[in-house]
Amino acid sequence: MPASFHTDDEFAFAERAALRLTQRERYILSLIRRFGSMTRSAIIKETGLSGTAVFRSTQDLVTKGYAVLGDPVKEGRGQPSNLIELQDTSAFSFGLSVMTDTARAVLMDLKGQIVADIDLSLPGMPREAILLKLKAFLDTQLKQAGRDEHRLIGGCIAIAGFFTGASGQVNPASELDDWALIDLREVAERTLGTPVLIENIANASAVGEGVLGSGQNYGSYAYVSVAAGFGGALVLNGQLWRGAFGNAGEFAALLKHAGTEPPNLETLRETLSAQGVDAPSVKALAADFDPDWPGVEEWTAARAPAFTLLAHLLQYSCDVEAVILGGRLPIALARKLADACAIDPEERGRRVRRGMAHPAPAIVAAQVGPDSATIGAAILPLAACFFIPLTNMAVIA
Repeated sequence: MPASFHTDDEFAFAERAALRLTQRERYILSLIRRFGSMTRSAIIKETGLSGTAVFRSTQDLVTKGYAVLGDPVKEGRGQPSNLIELQDTSAFSFGLSVMTDTARAVLMDLKGQIVADIDLSLPGMPREAILLKLKAFLDTQLKQAGRDEHRLIGGCIAIAGFFTGASGQVNPASELDDWALIDLREVAERTLGTPVLIENIANASAVGEGVLGSGQNYGSYAYVSVAAGFGGALVLNGQLWRGAFGNAGEFAALLKHAGTEPPNLETLRETLSAQGVDAPSVKALAADFDPDWPGVEEWTAARAPAFTLLAHLLQYSCDVEAVILGGRLPIALARKLADACAIDPEERGRRVRRGMAHPAPAIVAAQVGPDSATIGAAILPLAACFFIPLTNMAVIA
């Protein structure tokens, strides 16, 4: 699990969740999360810490219930070293994604495993009713698992909209009026009785893709979220780059300023309808998508230049390794677009010096699919409380 994707609120969130781990403990948890399990001797080699420091920190994590000791493992000539794993049931988080036509939630354990999921969509997307359904879902799942509510450290609500700059306020589309321009964090915490982070859909999706999908292959990438609208997110050097107000990645505005209309699945739906394909909504289109539908090739060819232009803008402004096409794009369609959007060799040729071209980002399809926002939202609280960037060695000295 990438570590602290959500930098602005992580310390405040951890305090609200009443979790106080040392930076060294969080670093070791991050290592164990990356490798699945590690021996103490492997942790010593990876971190450069003394055997005493590693023994004390891992023992403290076991005592606190966040790690478990396995059987001793023989490594080389030395004494056998205990295998250490995360205690998956020691902490849970939830993620809720709210879009104009759908709301989904997952319950996740400390290892990042999905314990349960639920569709919370309701006509008109009423805020209070969805939050109450979410609370009932969480209470039921924790009770069925035999875990008390204190194991739930909190959660994250990812909503389609931009941040206003005021605390907890998001400005979504008109279909989500009930969620707009309020302190959503305060309202959600009061209803759910647990700490809550607020994020936008694209940022949460980028986190989900970074943990389980194509983003695992890159340290710096742009995530392009295509749904009824068009947005995105930036992950730079392993961390979510949110910007001053949380709105970094508003790629639609970049394209509009460049004189290009941002693609979205509404325009695809219109193209399909003109070809006689019945796609009554974006939700139905994404669920039933067939890459052989008439109109798909036409739309892909017409919209690919916009994605290529965006890749060039990100190449020269953010120097990302990859542009990942996701959101509610069906994976088969994302792959078609990625194949059609290769960086123009002629454009690269304009940047050649001494026989070498300016490095260009790969354009790749997302792998996680439309649940990436819900999954990413659930990961963010765990990252805020338990994990830190593995590149930041200074914190464990």
